[in-house]
Amino acid sequence: MATILLIEPHALLRLGLRHLLAQAHIPGDLIDLDPLAPIESDLWLHDADLLVFGLPSDPGSGCAQLAEVCERLQPQRVLVLAESPAAVLSAAALPETVRGCMHKHSSAAALDAAVRLVLAGGECFPSCVQLEHLSGAAPQTWQSAACCPT
Repeated sequence: MATILLIEPHALLRLGLRHLLAQAHIPGDLIDLDPLAPIESDLWLHDADLLVFGLPSDPGSGCAQLAEVCERLQPQRVLVLAESPAAVLSAAALPETVRGCMHKHSSAAALDAAVRLVLAGGECFPSCVQLEHLSGAAPQTWQSAACCPT
């Protein structure tokens, strides 16, 4: 049984993501949170199996918010949804628990597959990041320097 936390600043998109995740029939709890509301680090939110985090349109402030949420709630894995995944991955120092980053406008099937993959212990990043990481072009971590050209 998995505990999935969903944080998305746009209420309509949050509702759609909640519906998509509910339709995926993943056994466990699905908890959606409004990022504008204070997020308490209650035990029932702490150490979730997966945090699906929708970045706001400003990746800088969104990445800072993501780091704060990860520090407070300590999810095991994080899947980031962004308007521009390449910009997020090239400009931000992401928490170590980030195991995926996808475009917010991905298809329902792609989002479903990404959630299942990350929950199963896999990773889901844009192909340019995967290719550079696999080729060993430069020793980089997910938290460090630019992975994709902007």
